[in-house]
Amino acid sequence: MEEYFSRSRYCSKAAAPNRLALLWLNTDDKYGQKLVKGQQNAVFEVWTYGLSKGDFRADKIAITPRGTRFDLLTPKGNIPLFLL
Repeated sequence: MEEYFSRSRYCSKAAAPNRLALLWLNTDDKYGQKLVKGQQNAVFEVWTYGLSKGDFRADKIAITPRGTRFDLLTPKGNIPLFLL
């Protein structure tokens, strides 16, 4: 996991200037949380996701033989989703 963290940290600093750069980080993971803390002065936008916290979260998860249903909670509102 330390190698994964080191590579992720390197990639997060390698954003090209003058380009739209977006970094998605999993805040359910302790390494993702460490990466978020290191991005306060980032030159790109940081979005987070996870089951328990983050900008994008899943809620009301139901897994059935027909597929998975959940509400995607976003900064702009909730989106009901069904995945086959």
